[in-house]
Amino acid sequence: MARQEYAQARGTAHKQLLSQAKNHIQSLYQKNLNKGREAETKIKALSARREQELERVLVRHLVENRLQEIHGIGPQQKTAILQQVFRGKLSDLQHASKTVPGITPKIQYEINRWVAQNQKALPDLINQDFPGKAVVDGKYYPEIESLEWLAHTLESENRPLQEKLQRIDAELTWLNQITPNTFLKSLRRPEQVNPELDRYLYGVFAEWEPVPEWFREIVSFSGKSPETLLTVTATSTKARPVNEVISKPNADSQPSPPHSTLRKAVELAIIIGAITGMCFFCFWLVLSVDVTRTTVSPAAPTFVATNTRRPSATPSVTATLRILTTAQPDPTATYTPSATQTNSPTVTPTDTATVTAVPLPQVRVIISAANLRAGPDASQPVVGIARAGDLLAIIDAEDDGAWLLVQTGDGLRAWIGSTVVEPVNEETN
Repeated sequence: MARQEYAQARGTAHKQLLSQAKNHIQSLYQKNLNKGREAETKIKALSARREQELERVLVRHLVENRLQEIHGIGPQQKTAILQQVFRGKLSDLQHASKTVPGITPKIQYEINRWVAQNQKALPDLINQDFPGKAVVDGKYYPEIESLEWLAHTLESENRPLQEKLQRIDAELTWLNQITPNTFLKSLRRPEQVNPELDRYLYGVFAEWEPVPEWFREIVSFSGKSPETLLTVTATSTKARPVNEVISKPNADSQPSPPHSTLRKAVELAIIIGAITGMCFFCFWLVLSVDVTRTTVSPAAPTFVATNTRRPSATPSVTATLRILTTAQPDPTATYTPSATQTNSPTVTPTDTATVTAVPLPQVRVIISAANLRAGPDASQPVVGIARAGDLLAIIDAEDDGAWLLVQTGDGLRAWIGSTVVEPVNEETN
């Protein structure tokens, strides 16, 4: 039973879809990461080779064009040094006196000092223009720039993939908390049920809710088409609450999945709510009648009359009973002579005050449990739960009527989907 409930829960299907997508995304992310690292390695190697070749070209330029700056070096010594001593490095010149005739110790000292000065200045001189530099740059820069563009592109592709992996991990963190044992424990020990179990029954999104765009994008990496995705999440992953009392699903916009046990509980809650509403209405009706009777009771009529004495054998008194609600000018009652005396005055009520209670617009929750959210949107955080049969007073509503701002019996104000409630009185419409 527990394993069947676990297999049928939407959370299980969503967990499988997200896990499959995660494997594909991780594979693509790692592939891009490896290509990017390979490109960076090639860039470093090419840059090092460029630096070495630039240094050789620069050193040859210095030896060929500035060696005669050294005192005592003439054209013959220069030619001999280039042919017999120089092998591409400035340090080759430090032993020129051993090979080239005419290089005295004093001249060798000047050569060594010139070599030291130029070796120290090489990093700055390489960044300056010199003959042959453009040729070297033209040899290496196109490939370096191509690799840099590739590395940048791969990094840009991996950035959204990394965000998707983070979103998947966040969802799988709570989905992985639920296992078949969780369903089994909820049946054996209802008081210790995992609070995430209700949420797991509906998965990442409920059956009646549209597929979130982020979910569609992530699952598409596993090769699932939108049509297949909708079929999987709408038909093959319907969930039934594990326990009628424990696992009451939450909702925002539609009734919960049609299962016999849950349906009976909802219908019973609606019937009880209807009976309670009728009792309340009858009580209010009786109270209204009592208030009306008290208001028009003849025990305390208000007579407004002016008694004018006239010679008459038997006066007949006619009085008019009025319920005075505002200040009135002093009216007069006319006494008409009559042959016989009338002991009981004729009372003609001209106005009756009726106390009428104006009920506030209210709605009643028609599903087992409905989400109360901080704002008029399904992505807003849940701030409370309204149960089936709860009466909620309407404070405000969206223009399209999809969301209602309501107030619960304990004073909490929150937003609720209009399709999970029904009107209680005509004022609600």
